[in-house]
Amino acid sequence: MDFVKLSRIQMIFWFAMAAITLVAVAIAVPMGKLEAVYFFIPVLCVVLALLRRWQLKRIIKSSGEKKEREAKQAQEA
Repeated sequence: MDFVKLSRIQMIFWFAMAAITLVAVAIAVPMGKLEAVYFFIPVLCVVLALLRRWQLKRIIKSSGEKKEREAKQAQEA
């Protein structure tokens, strides 16, 4: 499995976790089972998803530069 696929899967996972935890906390807080402080968990999941998105863009850019470099070396040889 290449890094692009892996990074996409991880990004989708963190966005899904953000949605799931937001719903769970939004239900549990009014019921009195959790305190409102737990709303930081979905925020943390979104931050991790955005970090994966940033990393994905860097991986795609890096692989494009690598392909260009290899093509240039192949032309020179």
